[in-house]
Amino acid sequence: EIGNPDQFIQAFRQIESSQYEMEKQIDALRPEFDDVAIESCETTIRTRLGCQIRCPNCGAKCDNPDLIHENHRSTEHIAMAFKGVMYHNINTPTLELCYQQLQTSSFILGSETFTPRRKYYEDRAPGWLDDLDSKFQNGALRSESYPPPEQRRAWMAVRNVLVAHYKMTDHTSYNNDMYPSSIRSLPSEYTPKWK
Repeated sequence: EIGNPDQFIQAFRQIESSQYEMEKQIDALRPEFDDVAIESCETTIRTRLGCQIRCPNCGAKCDNPDLIHENHRSTEHIAMAFKGVMYHNINTPTLELCYQQLQTSSFILGSETFTPRRKYYEDRAPGWLDDLDSKFQNGALRSESYPPPEQRRAWMAVRNVLVAHYKMTDHTSYNNDMYPSSIRSLPSEYTPKWK
């Protein structure tokens, strides 16, 4: 039995009133929590995906982990032929990395010629310039004119498809020590089947 029913009823109403006020406060703050939660999710996704900018000549994805940055970089640039870059007039695949011959070779885009190739990056893609300058100075293959072995093998596997896709003229022959002919290339009409 309740000793003081009026006091009990009053205390119960206070609890009920407090709960109602708390629910109103929660409802008032819910949009703020939603905004913070959405922003947090978006930041997490952006951080996981990283920068979506790609090198304009080879297509290598920027792997700079900073959310906001002006200087892009990629640990591994790829042979420019994978993105359809070909030698002017002869249209053969450019099987070198972006930073190779950066200071000596020209880059022709439409009717514009950029000499040396570095000038293209200065004018059109300055965000990549520091990365390419660094690799031109210190990159493992900086003094060569060919990509690393795994990219050469990959090229031999997909070259027929890419030559056809980008309307290039394939090289008449490849150095078998550098580009193994034992690797069977996909046929030029190959189309990937996505599941």
